[in-house]
Amino acid sequence: MSIPALVPRHDDGPSIACLAFRPAGGHGALVGHGDFHLPRVRMRLLNCAVFDTGQARWVGLPSAPQLDADRRARTGSDGKTIYRPCLEFDDPQLARAFSDAAIDALLRYRPDAFGG
Repeated sequence: MSIPALVPRHDDGPSIACLAFRPAGGHGALVGHGDFHLPRVRMRLLNCAVFDTGQARWVGLPSAPQLDADRRARTGSDGKTIYRPCLEFDDPQLARAFSDAAIDALLRYRPDAFGG
């Protein structure tokens, strides 16, 4: 199943629209964070991480840092914050379809989002 089947076009518009994009400014594969609208289900996904490794681009669903007992962000052995998902799709194909559609929406909204 594709994201357009899950979220059909509404009023002849795209199945996903990018509402905002905030560049990250040089944090490895993280390019920035975007807000996306799924008009058919009348849902906004806020603060989705946008990534680019050079070989692949993808958009992740919103996540939150894991907290320890003292309510400080937990970090891994590499010193980076560990995040937990706030939402997830039932299967990887839907997640990939969402990500692909969100990348397309981001490029319509901000053609220079990936620096070129």
